[in-house]
Amino acid sequence: MRFTSILLFLLIVFFLILKYPQLSSPTSPSYFDSSNPIKQICFNSFCLSNKDNQWFIDDDHIPVDAEKIDHFLKQIQQVKLDNLISSNPQKQKQYFSTSSNFIKIGDKQLQIGNLSSDYVSTFVKQKDEDKIFKIPFVWNFESFQTNDYWQLSFITNLPIYQIKEIITKREDKQQKIQPKDGQWLDQSFVDTLSHLKVVKYIGNQTPSSVSSSFEITVDKDQKYLVEIGVKQKKGQDKLFWATSNHSFYYQISSTDFKRLTSVFN
Repeated sequence: MRFTSILLFLLIVFFLILKYPQLSSPTSPSYFDSSNPIKQICFNSFCLSNKDNQWFIDDDHIPVDAEKIDHFLKQIQQVKLDNLISSNPQKQKQYFSTSSNFIKIGDKQLQIGNLSSDYVSTFVKQKDEDKIFKIPFVWNFESFQTNDYWQLSFITNLPIYQIKEIITKREDKQQKIQPKDGQWLDQSFVDTLSHLKVVKYIGNQTPSSVSSSFEITVDKDQKYLVEIGVKQKKGQDKLFWATSNHSFYYQISSTDFKRLTSVFN
């Protein structure tokens, strides 16, 4: 009878754990409040700001790469001070090579320390406290304070194997390009268009009229439009540019521009 009661009790507990998993593993709240939209993130004095759902680097008003900021915001939601490593103030230097690296979001600040020895975690602590915690991802604070890290590197970043067709347009010329048996006739052209590298951001105003456009269709009939042009003022070098959304314009290399326009020859 006693054994039957214990077994019944264990079955009930097991059922409750399956139905209400939060009972078995209470979770700590995120350190940074994500209940309200984040408007600014500062890495010491280097800040990113959200304006009309678009992130910018404050000092230069350069648009931030959407994939990078989205990835970082997901990490922010996972920051929980529940993996305590040390409470000994004498061990600060072991985990923090500098005492000045802080991430600030709203009224919360978090000091960022060294990477763990396995290079998969980062040590953190609250300001003026001794407790040191470990978060389960790598934060390279020096990179976070640079334009190069946050700004767009590629205008397009499309997997070549998913591209179904490309429609090229230039003045009165238009052609449809498709792979044959999984192979492209001009692989170099497709490589350049699918990963069009940015030289630098040049603003949100059209530098000149569009000279060529490329409509790319990938799997599930998603379409991407790339437009390119060239601007030249007297006594200045030619500026080769590209855009994918009519909002932001970027300089591209003369080599990539010539490679894209060679398809019209």
